[in-house]
Amino acid sequence: MEKIYTGIEDASDFDAFNEIMKRSLGEIAARHPEAEILLNISSGTPQMIACLCLEAVSGRYRCRPVQVKMPKRDSNAGIGHLAR
Repeated sequence: MEKIYTGIEDASDFDAFNEIMKRSLGEIAARHPEAEILLNISSGTPQMIACLCLEAVSGRYRCRPVQVKMPKRDSNAGIGHLAR
């Protein structure tokens, strides 16, 4: 798993995510040319999810969109998230 810290302050800025996603996936694919890249499309803002889905269907890289459920098979609403 690779975490990518973007510095994006406005999580609703589609254009900011679009460029970063393309660049980041290109870098990951270059480092791991035989790997399938799993894209978690169940977390994040609608803009983040849209960018990931667009990359998954573009065919540019070997990507698979996945939905990740919490261990309790419940939403993670109300659970605190660590800042970087």
